[in-house]
Amino acid sequence: MLRTAAAALLLALTPSALIAQPASVGRTGAEPVGRAGVARAPGWAPALVKPDLGASRGSWVPGEVLVRMAPRLARLSPSARTAAVGLPGARIKASIPAFGVQVLKLSDGMPVEAALGKLENKGVQAEPNKLIYSNQVMPSDERFVDLWGLHNTGRTHPVSDPPPSRAGGQSDSDIDAVQAWKKGLGSPKTVIAVLDAGVDVSHPDLDQSLWVNNDPPGGGDDDNNGYNNDVNGWNFPGNNGTLVSSDTRIIGFDHGTHVAGTIAAEINSPPGEGDVVGVCPGCSVMVLRFMKAIDSDGDGSVDVMVGNLKNLLEALAYARSQGADIINASFGSPQYSPLERAAFKKLGRRGILAVVAAGNASLDNDLVTSGSPAYPASYTLRNIVSVAASNHRDHLAYYTGCATRLARYRCAFTNWGRTSVDLAAPGVDVLSTTPRVGKDYRTFNGTSMAAPHVAGVAGLVKSSHPSWGARSIKNALLNSADRPGDGRLRKLWALPGGAWRGSFTVSNGRVNAAAARSGSTKGATPRHDGGIEGARVLRRRASGHVIWPSDVNDVYKKRLVRGRRYAVSLDGPRGTDFDLWVWKQKTKEIWQLENGCFRRRGSCRLLRASAEPDKSDATVFFHARKSAVHYFHVSAWVTNRGRYTLTVKRG
Repeated sequence: MLRTAAAALLLALTPSALIAQPASVGRTGAEPVGRAGVARAPGWAPALVKPDLGASRGSWVPGEVLVRMAPRLARLSPSARTAAVGLPGARIKASIPAFGVQVLKLSDGMPVEAALGKLENKGVQAEPNKLIYSNQVMPSDERFVDLWGLHNTGRTHPVSDPPPSRAGGQSDSDIDAVQAWKKGLGSPKTVIAVLDAGVDVSHPDLDQSLWVNNDPPGGGDDDNNGYNNDVNGWNFPGNNGTLVSSDTRIIGFDHGTHVAGTIAAEINSPPGEGDVVGVCPGCSVMVLRFMKAIDSDGDGSVDVMVGNLKNLLEALAYARSQGADIINASFGSPQYSPLERAAFKKLGRRGILAVVAAGNASLDNDLVTSGSPAYPASYTLRNIVSVAASNHRDHLAYYTGCATRLARYRCAFTNWGRTSVDLAAPGVDVLSTTPRVGKDYRTFNGTSMAAPHVAGVAGLVKSSHPSWGARSIKNALLNSADRPGDGRLRKLWALPGGAWRGSFTVSNGRVNAAAARSGSTKGATPRHDGGIEGARVLRRRASGHVIWPSDVNDVYKKRLVRGRRYAVSLDGPRGTDFDLWVWKQKTKEIWQLENGCFRRRGSCRLLRASAEPDKSDATVFFHARKSAVHYFHVSAWVTNRGRYTLTVKRG
């Protein structure tokens, strides 16, 4: 029989909207560790304390593109050459005959990205008239010194939940972005789709970093893809091209814009015109709005950003058909969805990498609790990278200001998981862009802020290696992760009693942009016996060892015969807390608790379970309804460890 809290979990996991990982969450007060997981204390609420900063512009000459024409076109008159490129209002400003290059001056108001899209569709080689810098790429953007996640010298930075207003960091607890930029700032051909609640496409730090579709505004569906005027992406809830809310009464509608800025905010803006820079400032951002911001109590602040599975699947389909290379998914839900999993898997077949926030509930995604695992972060797909948050000292994330007033475990927020979360990235006190209806820049916390750091690094890797698919990029990210020598990322402050030591992510590291660009593509996530794919064959009896947090789950498989009655027994040490789960044939994931598990006679892969508190001895009985492979799963509850014996016999 399921433990009480686990039973409550099953009742709670009804079909629900996909919830964005909160931009910033703090908690006051505390509760002890509970049977549904590490209990979240009361008082969780947004801490929207963000600086009021300026604006910026792009890193190439506006209104100009360089083209290389075929020899037969290069011999034509200037007017004929202009006509051949098919850009109304454009003129040839200069020629470089030695290289067959023409410099085009665009008509007023035509974005550089739109012109490039049209030219490339015609088979004309074209690129921006980029600005050239020395190999030491040290941006001049005014607030670059506050972007500790990109370049950490130990200087102080703004804190999102003051007091204090600023905090100092650990030198080099960053992603080495400056070193990575020596190999280039990324390619505009590398497209990173931001699936979120919208992006302010008019923001001066983003307007030159947008993906541009060959569908000019004001017309119909010029590219025949089924969407009218989808210039920079699509608004799926509204079924239109409006990519940011026009409701200026709502303060805090900034999640997607903040994410986009971390990925690709423009670099080297003149003084007074820009403040931040993204990880991959040369990449292009595709805006896919599938969530809505809701002010449920009318106080003018966003209470939650909500989407639904329909709009998410539509957004994923759009990203797949329109050429996205990478997806940033700073959202999640504890509800397992076969349709969602299948959609992400299909993206992987196209070579698309999905970078997903691990969750902000301070829970273990290797275990089932009231709020974990978080999906889509926890799907065991080779094209998903699950990202935890780290701070300016390379600690798994807790709120900076909160930790000066309370015990750290009461301030921790990032989810973790030795086999379900891949690596960490900066996710505390992250400064980035916000919509211009309010402040232009704000400082947020969350795994939502960590994921776009990794998405940006993935963009740099893809730009360096255009032929690499999702699996190669993921392997490069994990194989090159920074692992601080003192084991800082192998400590966790999410539980009472100080720092808990162990392995809390697959890599035990934090993303490193410079190293990832030349990272090994060898398998960084081999199959393991804690999942369905790596399940060990069980004859009749098996002995094993589980330990939290490093090896929480052991999974076995055995073919059963239809109609026979079986007894499955778990025998563990006295005083420990191990749980037993039996999964049916065709199970794809442990914790595959889809919606049917919570409806009478609903379709469910879970066959039997024993998860009573403070017990490690259990026996369950059942009749096999089919002759097929079944799965037998032993899990260790939080802080538990020890050996066990598992037996399957005819009962």
